[in-house]
Amino acid sequence: MEKNKKTYSLNKQIMGIIMVIFTGLIGFLFYYTYYTIASFYRDIGISNAVGYKHYLDELEGTITELEEFMTDINVNNNDFNTLKSLGKDKDFYRYLAYYNLASLFSQKISSVDGLSGLILASSDADAFRYEFVNKFDYYEKNSLINFIEKQLIEEESYSSKNEKGGWHIAEAESSLYLVRMVGNNGTYLAVVLDFMSLTSDIYDEGTGSVEFIYTAKGKVLSNTVLAESLGFANTAMQADSADIHISQTLMKEESVNFYSSNYNVIGSPIDNTELFMYMLFPSNHWSELRFSQIFLVVITLAACLSISVIYYLLKNKMIRPLKYLVSTMEEIKDGNLEIVMEDFYQVEEFSKVYEAFNGMMKEIKELRIDAYEKEIEKQKARLQYLQLQIKPHFYLNCLKTLNAMVIGAKYDKMQVLIVNISNHLRYMFRDNSVLVTLDEELNYVIKYVELQKFASSVAFEFYMDIESTVMFYKVPPMTIQTFVENSIKYGANGEKVLEIQIKAIELQTEEMRFLDLIITDNGVGYPTDVLEYLNMDEHHIYEDKHVGITNLKNRFRLLYDLDVEYVFMNRGGAVSELIIPCTKQEI
Repeated sequence: MEKNKKTYSLNKQIMGIIMVIFTGLIGFLFYYTYYTIASFYRDIGISNAVGYKHYLDELEGTITELEEFMTDINVNNNDFNTLKSLGKDKDFYRYLAYYNLASLFSQKISSVDGLSGLILASSDADAFRYEFVNKFDYYEKNSLINFIEKQLIEEESYSSKNEKGGWHIAEAESSLYLVRMVGNNGTYLAVVLDFMSLTSDIYDEGTGSVEFIYTAKGKVLSNTVLAESLGFANTAMQADSADIHISQTLMKEESVNFYSSNYNVIGSPIDNTELFMYMLFPSNHWSELRFSQIFLVVITLAACLSISVIYYLLKNKMIRPLKYLVSTMEEIKDGNLEIVMEDFYQVEEFSKVYEAFNGMMKEIKELRIDAYEKEIEKQKARLQYLQLQIKPHFYLNCLKTLNAMVIGAKYDKMQVLIVNISNHLRYMFRDNSVLVTLDEELNYVIKYVELQKFASSVAFEFYMDIESTVMFYKVPPMTIQTFVENSIKYGANGEKVLEIQIKAIELQTEEMRFLDLIITDNGVGYPTDVLEYLNMDEHHIYEDKHVGITNLKNRFRLLYDLDVEYVFMNRGGAVSELIIPCTKQEI
């Protein structure tokens, strides 16, 4: 036998092909865009590093120039050496040396950018001679002189520090300075370098274009607010591998170059000092991109957006119409022939398919309705046939009773009997395919019992135990009456009064509700052969005995198919139980 060929979903194949093509294209665009922009920012980083290197060379060049100047004064200058060798009683020569050095200091200050002061200090003579730039006020000068005095007092400590680098950070009233002292024998030359003022000589801080942060031994010395916002106190302020490559190529091994917040941060230590200088270049990524790069980003984003647009169009113009068609087929397969396909998607090809499909379903429905109507007519004829299978004994007894009432001139009772017979016939010959409520059936049974008390010679009592919740459940007409009639007809034994009881309760499961009807009497019960016959699963059209119960079972079969359960047994009399699926009547 030929094996079934494996089938594939057209929806999944279409979406898979589209996703593979666009995913590859967008992946390429993302990679190319990332590579282009990363290369651009790398070039900017190198450019910033070059600018930083230029400024660092300027600052370290100034420091080197001042160190050479101080060394030359300390070793080769006669006036400075004279001060080191003269005693306190040589005032004339001392003042002459001071004068010569002051002239030299004035020339040097005017020729070196950032050099803010030269101070000549003599611990033996207990005197200071200094030359400062004009911008220094009294408090600024006094702060620097106090710092140098402290170094003179701690000469041994100073000397040990001098071996470690020589330049020290002095904090004055309004700024920070680098200070270095050279000399011996109680005579020292101190140089004050305003390293922060050199920043304004290259970059105008007022424009806010470039920021500087200085640190020493892990402590932030300037621009503290900005430094805290960038996390300079964290150990995480380290360069990544690419930035280290840039720094090591252009500057020192300890240099760093990284991006933090909106800045490109470049920094390195300043030789012979404890300073570490960071230079912060503003880095607004989008504003720095070229037009071609921005255009490439826009194209990439547009490609990403196009996937959503294409997916939306495919889903609404192809996938959903196909799913709708398949789901409609599934519903038809499940037996729903009333379905009509609506043209929700306004696609010409699918509209033609829907139109042809609806026409085909209309024809099928018409053929099915014709066949169904023919079957209904057959069932109605069968029900009417079953309904007419009723013995005339009951009505003959009613006529005999009426005759006796006429003879006895009991006209009032005769009138009541005639009305009851009329109502009984009207109810019995109604359309048996139309269900009635349990309340209507019970009212009919009560009137039937009253009628039997006129027509029957059997003495009996009638009781009902009905739950209020089932009164509006629907049942076929004459469901209960059939069993009451059977009890009166076959149940009496002549030794005791016949008692007939009707009980109705509701049974409920997770799926639906059921009406449980139990009709019992205390009579002779069902004969064994009748019990065997009534409990059989086969359906009988006609039997001579218990024709009413047989007809009722056939009516239930036509109305409910096989969904009704029957139990017939003897327990102190006949017991008949019916479990009927039903719903409450809407009020």
